[in-house]
Amino acid sequence: MTMKTYTNLKILFPYIKKSKRYLIFGIMGILIASAIVAPVPYFIGNVLDVLVKENVTFSDIKNTLILISAIYFVKFLINMSYQQSFAKLQQKIVNEIRLDMVKSILDAPLSFINKREKGYILSRIGEVQQIGAIFSPTIITNFVGIFEMLFCFMMMMSINVKLTLVALIIVPGYFALSKSISKKITKCTVKMQEDSANLNADMFETLNGIEEVKLLNGKQIQLKKIYFKIQTLIRSAIKQSFSMIVFIQSISFVSDLVTVGILALAGIFIINGEITIGVYTAFSLYIGKLLGVTQSVGTFEITIKPVCATIERAKEFLFSDLETHKGSK
Repeated sequence: MTMKTYTNLKILFPYIKKSKRYLIFGIMGILIASAIVAPVPYFIGNVLDVLVKENVTFSDIKNTLILISAIYFVKFLINMSYQQSFAKLQQKIVNEIRLDMVKSILDAPLSFINKREKGYILSRIGEVQQIGAIFSPTIITNFVGIFEMLFCFMMMMSINVKLTLVALIIVPGYFALSKSISKKITKCTVKMQEDSANLNADMFETLNGIEEVKLLNGKQIQLKKIYFKIQTLIRSAIKQSFSMIVFIQSISFVSDLVTVGILALAGIFIINGEITIGVYTAFSLYIGKLLGVTQSVGTFEITIKPVCATIERAKEFLFSDLETHKGSK
């Protein structure tokens, strides 16, 4: 993904500035929620270590269980709050961009408008909804994922240094795999979006000019044209779906191998008395969370590139690109 593609995101800055309070509140919510739940796997490991001892009663673990439940309840409240904030941010930005596009098109000269089919223009306006994906809680979490990774590493280091060093070796390779496969998916997704817009354009023009089609007996010509576009879209969609399947299965397989490897290594440490079962359980929970964040950061391009491509296509109908046509008005 080139820097030129990333520069398309600059168009969003004025819109973000208008609703920045929602963005700030949402990011703060994610950071607080991540920090609060960070010790939970450690507490779970402690509970298991207590349970394997002799003469254990429920009162021995009651306080820890109450603490874990309280943490999850606070997380629930925070998640509800920041997700609502991001939902408001999404809708405000998407609809403001859509309104600006309509304003620009209405101000544009006919010489500019006539260069594009009406169906294509409508598809571009409708496609703006996809820009909102960049402000979803999942995507914003990727931005602040580095903090969650730090929380995980800090807790893992406090549990066992040797296992943490192994994790440090695994994470870069896992990230590289996620990044490599995601590039193929993003390429297929962008192609599928363009094919879908072209199909919608042809279908709209056919229906919009149905009287002319009937008068000129052009039914078969229009059907062949639409059929060709449908077949092109089907091929793009199948290719995109296959790329996604390969990605999911590859990541799942590697995660399974990591789980087995950590289990084998932890088994040796447990046999030698270096760690307890509770420590292994806590560490396995942290490594799972760490790999999840690594995967999210590595596959960030799957979401961000289609959004940038959407902005690139929308720019044609926004104020900046219309200025060059106003002289012919």
